[in-house]
Amino acid sequence: MYDADIIICSLARMHRAQQQRRELIGAAVIGCLMVVLGTVLMTTASHDLAHHGKTVGTAISTVVAIFGAASSYGLYRWKMHYGKAMGSAVAITDAKCSRCVGFVSVSVVLALVAQRVVWWADGGLGLLLAVYIVYEGGTSLKVRLDTLQHAMLI
Repeated sequence: MYDADIIICSLARMHRAQQQRRELIGAAVIGCLMVVLGTVLMTTASHDLAHHGKTVGTAISTVVAIFGAASSYGLYRWKMHYGKAMGSAVAITDAKCSRCVGFVSVSVVLALVAQRVVWWADGGLGLLLAVYIVYEGGTSLKVRLDTLQHAMLI
């Protein structure tokens, strides 16, 4: 009976380790996607700045952006809370991604208002946001890959 307990505990530990690796890989993939999103946004914003792009804002765009910001903030709080409680790297990284989506929505509202005053508001806010998203995604990716590498060595 004692040998069976040891085997069951060993199998449970191996299953937990595999699950943690899958979590870390999933979080790393989300981090990569955030870096790609930020890079695309940076390119678009730079193009806008270079060509003095004009943004046409409507009331519905503002309402959608405000709703997006509020719902993304709520999702961020919920995912972060449960991600920390479960110790889930994927949920925590996804929470950070939701926060970035909320920042995009807030930037849209700010750009719609500021674009009427200065031509570079949309592109400028886009560049700032893109740098933040790339930073957040790169940081998540680095932390998850370091953790995954450490887990594989153990």
